Amino acid sequence: MNSREAKEIEHAVRRLTWNTNNLDKAVSISHIKKVDNPGLEREYHEKRTALREEGRSPKELTQQLAFGVETEDTRVKEICRLGLECDGVNDTLGDGGMGVTVWKCPDLCLRALSWPASGTAYLVVYKVSV
Repeated sequence: MNSREAKEIEHAVRRLTWNTNNLDKAVSISHIKKVDNPGLEREYHEKRTALREEGRSPKELTQQLAFGVETEDTRVKEICRLGLECDGVNDTLGDGGMGVTVWKCPDLCLRALSWPASGTAYLVVYKVSV
C-alpha cells in the first residue's frame, strides 16, 4: 500500500467520500491494487471518441470515478478481466434498458452492502464518463 498508485487510489476514495468519519470507523483498508487492462482501456477510449463524434458535450465526456462493491474475489477478478457487464442482449455499460448500479461516493456504496459473515468486501473503483 506504499506505492504511488495505491496512495493515489486511496486519496481519490477519501476525496469522494460523503462522510469520512463513517468510512474511517467502519472500514479498514488491507490492500489496494490497480488493474491495468489494455483491452478495456482501449474500449473505454473508443467509446469516448464515438460519443464525442456523436456531439456529446465535454462535460458529458468528463472522466470520473464510480464505485461498486463485491463480496467474492472471483467476481472482482472477472470484472477486472472482462469489465462490468449487464445481463441481457446488449452488454453495454450504461444501457438504460439494462442498467448497472455504480455509486458516486464509496462510503455510501459500502453502507448499502449486506456484509458477509467474513466481514470482507472489495471496493471496486471504475473509471467512467457520464
